[in-house]
Amino acid sequence: MKMRKIILFITLLLLQAGLLFGQSVAGRFLGNWNGEISVGAQKIKMEFEILERDGAPVGRMSAQGVKGIPMAVEINGDSLQLQVKQMGLRIDGVLQGNEVKGTFFQNGFTTAMVLKQGKVELKRPQTPKAPFPYKTEEVTFENRAEGAVLSGTLTFPVGYEKMKPRKVPVVVMVTGSGTQNRDEEIFGHKPFAVIADWLARNGIASLRYDDRGAGKSTGEVATVTTRNNANDARCGVEYIRSLKKFGKVGVLGHSEGGTIALMLAGEQVPDFIVSMAGVATSGLDCIVWQNLAQLEQQGVPEQMRNDYGRALEWIYAERIRLFKENTADSTRSRGGAIPQAQQFVQDMCSKESISLPMNFLLNLVKVASTASPWLDWFVGYSPEETVGKIKCPVMAINGEKDMQVPAQANLDLLHNLLPDNGKNLIKGYPGKNHLFQNCSTGSVNEYESIEETISQDVLEDIAGWINSLEFIGKKKGTL
Repeated sequence: MKMRKIILFITLLLLQAGLLFGQSVAGRFLGNWNGEISVGAQKIKMEFEILERDGAPVGRMSAQGVKGIPMAVEINGDSLQLQVKQMGLRIDGVLQGNEVKGTFFQNGFTTAMVLKQGKVELKRPQTPKAPFPYKTEEVTFENRAEGAVLSGTLTFPVGYEKMKPRKVPVVVMVTGSGTQNRDEEIFGHKPFAVIADWLARNGIASLRYDDRGAGKSTGEVATVTTRNNANDARCGVEYIRSLKKFGKVGVLGHSEGGTIALMLAGEQVPDFIVSMAGVATSGLDCIVWQNLAQLEQQGVPEQMRNDYGRALEWIYAERIRLFKENTADSTRSRGGAIPQAQQFVQDMCSKESISLPMNFLLNLVKVASTASPWLDWFVGYSPEETVGKIKCPVMAINGEKDMQVPAQANLDLLHNLLPDNGKNLIKGYPGKNHLFQNCSTGSVNEYESIEETISQDVLEDIAGWINSLEFIGKKKGTL
């Protein structure tokens, strides 16, 4: 999922840094650079752009899907320093030939880093390219109750003009966490564009739309939660039904969108759903598991992981309590952010006999203090009761190497809670990650280097399952 703001001490947090100006830059440093660092078995790629403004160097960094992070640039002869103070990040290097050889620092973590000239060219062979054999329309719909206007793309299946509209299934596509555009774009991948294209070529229509604050959509973003996003998706379903151009209306969601699909199904909104890595466990269990899985992959010792997990549970419990109390408009944007977070973390560690390195403690303070209504709603939500109320057909899938959602726990829970109606498909995919790419480790840091956007067998299963729904009830069969 893509999950909202994965909490790792080495993860680049989404913080803003002001542009800082240094001395006049030498022309040989101008332009684009790229490099990567190793964190355990993981590799994190970064890109840098150095410009000259009013005779002074300025820079931008892009990493882990976040583009254009302002950074300070200082040059002294052959020496280069790049810095984002608010992230505790600095790179010191020396120009040697066409490379800058140096050291990466962030919050106590240090490793070697080499910068090479040029941009990283990403190959994305599955991204659809015009001309298309199907028709699309730019559309808008509203969530009037919450003042949001959502803009998106309505994609008709190939040959729609010759079809009986009431026989054409359609899905409303709901993105994962964070403010995302209608293609759910991440690391140059456009998963929803790829899915919509495949569905259109297999007789299925779709509506994909920009989240509030992304693309052409508008609406409150600072205090938005999964509940608000689910309300937007509900309005999308109602809009599609109002067109009277299609038959059964489903919801296809990925990550948080998959959770929203389960929520809306429990509220009897869609006719069917496809939940791709949606969270069926409690939000708290999911996010703690996510952190511990990432730390284990980085080789962090078991006792340290356990202490960190216990600390997270304490922090989130306090955040949930404060979030429920902060109901006034004046405090809602803070969510459950903990005042005097550093003291809270110190007292908690002392009381619970938790011993962690300084970089872990600093990250816990950030987890405790950062305002995030979305996070507080999510960690306090448990979908189990909702799942038990679902009556419509459900396709729920997880990549078994997913490092953002606990795949096996999810699938087991859905097997136990979903009513057995003969139409459900609950499936895990070996060797696939959170984006349903074929992968090696499942780490978030692999997403960018993998050329495949989504595995072909997953695409085929989704279209095949949706198209089977008209007949499966009569034949009492399975896919």
